[in-house]
Amino acid sequence: MNIALVGVGKIAKAQHVPNIVASDAWDLVATVALEGTVNGIDSYTNFDTFLQSRKDVEVVSFCLPAIARFDYAVKALRSGLHVMLEKPPAATIAEMNYLRDFADECGRTLFTTWHSQMAPGVRPAKKWLSDKVIKEASVRWFEDIRQFHVSNLDEESGSGGTKRNQDWIFEPGGIGVFDTGINAISILTEIMPNGLRVTDASLVYPENRNQPIAAELVLNSTINASFNFRHEGPPVWDMHITTDQGEIFLERSATILTIDGKKIDLGPSQEYAHLYKRMAELIQAGESEVNLDPLVLVADAFMLGTREVSNAFNF
Repeated sequence: MNIALVGVGKIAKAQHVPNIVASDAWDLVATVALEGTVNGIDSYTNFDTFLQSRKDVEVVSFCLPAIARFDYAVKALRSGLHVMLEKPPAATIAEMNYLRDFADECGRTLFTTWHSQMAPGVRPAKKWLSDKVIKEASVRWFEDIRQFHVSNLDEESGSGGTKRNQDWIFEPGGIGVFDTGINAISILTEIMPNGLRVTDASLVYPENRNQPIAAELVLNSTINASFNFRHEGPPVWDMHITTDQGEIFLERSATILTIDGKKIDLGPSQEYAHLYKRMAELIQAGESEVNLDPLVLVADAFMLGTREVSNAFNF
């Protein structure tokens, strides 16, 4: 199928493009972005022009920030295209409810992707936990925002070695530290044997920013989750779960799994390859897959969380 990539930033270059190109299911035929292109692929800077010009495209994969996606996704569905959404799938739950219903009305596939759910440790962890009682769990999702949210314009558009700070992450709809924290939450919603709810939350906002840079969440009164964008050193993406029948460790964003002290052989991580394989399967079956659970929990954290103010943050 012919696919177009909308948004050509850091994650698109690192994950989407190589996995699309490597798949027999897809032909990457166009990109749409204000900045950034892919060598050898037709590029557009205006989405309406793209829709009018490329009637050969069957699927669009959206990688631009969530705050900007809704109108584009509506236009794509109205034009008869199937739609794939990078996480988080939209800026609000209401937007996603509308897109889900509109995709059904249009008879098109809509896929809300959660790449961390495709990590190799997720499925075996879910199977092992399925008959266990959760006693307590701790989650630490720490990273240096400057490592993952500063783009090199030379890599994206050939404009030289200038760095661009991704300030959108601290604007309304950017969700701040939950841009990484929602990956942990997506794993929890997939592996935990019972539903999750936010029972307590504390959000830390830099005095010059509109979104949190750190957060502490309690889920189901037994799961403590800590998120931090001001971490120094290598990222920490780990969770430890104690049950009535043993304990389980998921490390490095569920790419390392240890159960009761025994390390499980998982093989390589192929998160985005699995996402694009799943998208092809959904289209072939004429189905959509819309999972809002991680987004709902983040929204609930904002609704219930207390607010703390920290020192200003600048890239």
